[in-house]
Amino acid sequence: MTEIQAAIPPVFERLPAELKTLPRWVGWRYENKSGSEKATKIPRMPHGGGGNASSTTPATWGTFEQAHAAYLNGGLSGIGFVLDGDGLVGVDIDHCVSDGKPSTQAMGLLDKLGAAYIEVSPSGTGLRAIGYGEQLDKGVNGSLDGLKAEFYSKGRFLTMTGKTIKAGPITPLKGFRATAEAFAATKRVKVNPETGEIETITTDEKQAALVQRLLSGDVYHDSLRDLAAAWVSGGMTKKAAIAALEALMDHAVQRDEWKARRNQIPDLVVSAYEKYVVKHTAADIQRYKLLGADDLRNLPPLAWRVRGVLPAVGLAGLYGPSASGKSFLALDMSAAIAEGCRWFDCRVTAAPVVYCALEGEAGFKLRVAAWEQHNGRPLPAVLSMVLQPFMLTQAQDVADLAAAVPVGAVVFLDTLNRAAPTADENSSKDMGAILQAAKTLQALTGGLVVLVHHTGKDSSRGLRGHSSLFAALDAAIEVSRDGERREWKVAKSKDGQDGGLRGFSLVDVDLGLDDDGEDMNSCVVAPATATAVQLKPLTSSQQQAMDALITALKADVFDTGVSRNTWRESFYLRTDRTDAKRKAFTRAVDELQAQWRVYELNGLFSIPDL
Repeated sequence: MTEIQAAIPPVFERLPAELKTLPRWVGWRYENKSGSEKATKIPRMPHGGGGNASSTTPATWGTFEQAHAAYLNGGLSGIGFVLDGDGLVGVDIDHCVSDGKPSTQAMGLLDKLGAAYIEVSPSGTGLRAIGYGEQLDKGVNGSLDGLKAEFYSKGRFLTMTGKTIKAGPITPLKGFRATAEAFAATKRVKVNPETGEIETITTDEKQAALVQRLLSGDVYHDSLRDLAAAWVSGGMTKKAAIAALEALMDHAVQRDEWKARRNQIPDLVVSAYEKYVVKHTAADIQRYKLLGADDLRNLPPLAWRVRGVLPAVGLAGLYGPSASGKSFLALDMSAAIAEGCRWFDCRVTAAPVVYCALEGEAGFKLRVAAWEQHNGRPLPAVLSMVLQPFMLTQAQDVADLAAAVPVGAVVFLDTLNRAAPTADENSSKDMGAILQAAKTLQALTGGLVVLVHHTGKDSSRGLRGHSSLFAALDAAIEVSRDGERREWKVAKSKDGQDGGLRGFSLVDVDLGLDDDGEDMNSCVVAPATATAVQLKPLTSSQQQAMDALITALKADVFDTGVSRNTWRESFYLRTDRTDAKRKAFTRAVDELQAQWRVYELNGLFSIPDL
C-alpha cells in the first residue's frame, strides 16, 4: 500500500471570517483505496461519532467550532468547507507551487479573476481561491495554457488550510463562469495522432468515456451525475435512467464508497430531471411572468440604506457647489452608515463603506481626525478609505476596486470629476461611458455607489454635465449654502419622497500644532435644530398622523414618547380602519421621519422640541 502523504496543518485563525459563521464545515482525512496509487480525501462528519460526510447531505456538516474541535481530537488530516450553491465558489489549481512559491502563471489567472483570498492546498503544491461567482451547471476540471484547474460552485467540499498567499475578504470572482467554460472546452477536443489536428469529441464518445470511468471505479459521483444529466436531458425517463445507472454500478469495480454512490443514483436522476427537464419545459411554456395586483403587493419592500434618502442597492448622487460642505456631509453620512446609527434622524441600516477620496486627499486625514475628536470615538472599522488615483473610465481600475470592496458595501466616489478627469461631462457619449462604468462597479459589488459631484455655474440647474446623469440616478441629495447656513435635501428618490430641507453647519475642530508649529484644524458636520428646517406643507394623511401623535403624546404621563401601536390606534380614531388607511399610516410615519418632523428612540416616537 502506498504511504499516505502528510497534509499541511490548518492555520485556523487565518481562515475567512465570512465562512466561519456558516454551518457547512466537515473534517477530512487521506485514505488509500484498493487498487489506487493515490490517496483520496474522504470527508468526515465533525460531530456524532465522525462517520463519513457527504457534500450533498447537510445533516453531515457542522459548525466551524465543531470541525476545529474534531481536528484537535485527532484522526483527521484537515477540515473542509462545503459549497451548496449559495454563490460561494472555489477554484483549484494543481501543481503550481514549488518551494513555497506559486507560479507566475497561476497567480496571473487568479489575479485576473480578482481573487482576494488565496491559500495553499493541503499538499503544499497547489492553490485554492474562494469567492463569489455565477452558478455552474456542474463542476469543471480541465487544462489550459499549461494550468490544470478545477472550478466548483455546488455539491463539493473544499479542503481548507488557512495558509494564505492573499488573506483578503471573500469577494466576487470576475468572469468565473466564463473562465470555467474556457477550461471545460479543452476537454471536448482530441488531437489526431497522425495529423496533429484538433478534433471535436462527439456526445457518444463523451458518454463512453464517462461509462469507462464509472466501470473502472476511478470516478463514481461525477460520472453518475454527468450521465444522468445527459440521459434525462435527451428524453430518457427517470425510471429508465435510474435502472440503467444501477445496472452499470453493479458491473463497476466495488470500492469502499461504491454502495454509498449507488444509493445516491435516484437523487442524482431526480436532480438532473428537475434541472434539465422540468425547468426547460416551464420555460418553453411561458418565458415572461405576468404579475397581477396581488403579486405586486407580495413583492418584497424596497431596502433602504438611509431611510427615505438612499436605497441599499443602486446608483446615487450627492452634489452641490464648491465650498458647500458636500464632502464633509458625505464623510459624516459614510460614518453613520458604517456604524448603523441614525443620520439626521433617519433610520440607517449598517453596511461596510469604502470612501474614495480623490479630491483634497492631503486634507482627508485631518477630516478623519476631526470627526474622531468631535465624536469621542474612532472611525468605524468597516469604513475604509482609498486615497490612490482611480478612473471610472479605465475598466481595469473598476475591476480592481470592485475586488477590494466588500460585497454589499456603499462606495463613495469623491468627486466624479476626479474619477473621470479626461471625460467631457457635457457629452452624451462620455457621460454614457461614465454611467456604464459606475453601474458596472455597482453590479460587481452588489451594493450602492454614491457619486459626489459639483453643480454647474448656475447651481439652480442641478448636477453639472449631461442631463442623463440625473436621469440615471436612483437617488440624489442636493447640498446648498447661503453664507454660513448650509442645507441638504432629497432632490430625487425613485421610491421615496423628494424635498424636506435639513440644515447643518460646519463646526471648526482644533487639532493642535503640526511639526512646524502651525495650527491644524478641520471641520465636522453639525445638524441644525429642528426649528431651522424648512419643510413642505403636510399632506392630508401626514397631518392626520401628526395630529394623532400629538394627541397620544399629550396622554403620555411619563413624557418619554409613544409606541407605534399607540400612535396607530390614535390615528385609527380619526379614520376608518381599512387596508388603505393602514397603508396610509405606515407611509405617513416613514415620510414624517424622513422630513425630520418626528423621531424614534428606543422604539418610542416623539416630536423634536415639542
